[in-house]
Amino acid sequence: MDTKGNKIIAVDFDGTLHNGTWPEIGEENMTVINFCRNEQLNNGARLILWTNRVEKQLEDAVAWCKERGLEFDAVNENLPELIELYGNDCRKINADIYIDDKAVNPMRRRQIAGLTSLNPYDNPTDREAFAETQKQKEAERKEPNQNEETEKNSESDIQKEETRETETKL
Repeated sequence: MDTKGNKIIAVDFDGTLHNGTWPEIGEENMTVINFCRNEQLNNGARLILWTNRVEKQLEDAVAWCKERGLEFDAVNENLPELIELYGNDCRKINADIYIDDKAVNPMRRRQIAGLTSLNPYDNPTDREAFAETQKQKEAERKEPNQNEETEKNSESDIQKEETRETETKL
């Protein structure tokens, strides 16, 4: 997430936003393009173009994307506010979602697994796992509080007993 809580999406160019291979630019992949535009326009997502292209080929890729309605918050680097926050621009792009044709779990395999969205937070399996993780974290947060309450109650009971004993002696 960025510093305002917006999702960050890092998207590759070759073989991902278009169906060609470097150095050519092939036919656009409208599934990925529409997903990125929708997330950016409707959900405030921040987009990072994450590609091996440099110089003129990178300029051509950025222009090609702009012609198709994709404008990036950063290109081959982290978001400026995250660079400032962490004090550097590490090599790994900080993102919530990485879309890349070389990914271990590309779309075709996600579909075979019954996951139909490019957004992992939209898939039932991912959503259930996320909800379970959140429940566990909440339980862990409550557990120390419950122990503290038990200790406070024990201390209070001891103090009450000591007060009764003192009053009885008087």
